[in-house]
Amino acid sequence: MTTRQQVLDFGLSLPDTYQDAPFHDENWQLVRIRKNKKVFLWTYERNGHMCINLKVDPEWREFWRNAYSAVLPGYHQNKEHWNTVVLDGTVPQDVIEQMIAESYDLVKMKEPTRRNTENDVKLGKNSYLTQKRKKCKSVCDYLTQKQHKLTQ
Repeated sequence: MTTRQQVLDFGLSLPDTYQDAPFHDENWQLVRIRKNKKVFLWTYERNGHMCINLKVDPEWREFWRNAYSAVLPGYHQNKEHWNTVVLDGTVPQDVIEQMIAESYDLVKMKEPTRRNTENDVKLGKNSYLTQKRKKCKSVCDYLTQKQHKLTQ
């Protein structure tokens, strides 16, 4: 996933979303959740690269930044809760889609429906984030093992 249109198409495929350009600057295209009008996906070009900003669970913030060099602290956002992904082709499409869906889930949550004791994070029972946590943990374990082998 390397283009704005690919990212926007995926973001807009999630339920009850719409595109917005609130800054009167075509460079900044946002995707919001219709019900609460909150942004979960920012798209813009910076330094010759297409970039996206995504909300991130603080527990996973450093994982993504360490796993991919194209994932950076959020540009013009709270660095604790947002990541910037440079769309340079180094982050696989399925991973970008997962991060977008997780951002959607985090922004969509208005009232917590249950408490996830494993991660001490308030999540909806059927959220994409809840379903994908196990997959992310296995990816993290794999990358840790791979890094350990490289340093030996």
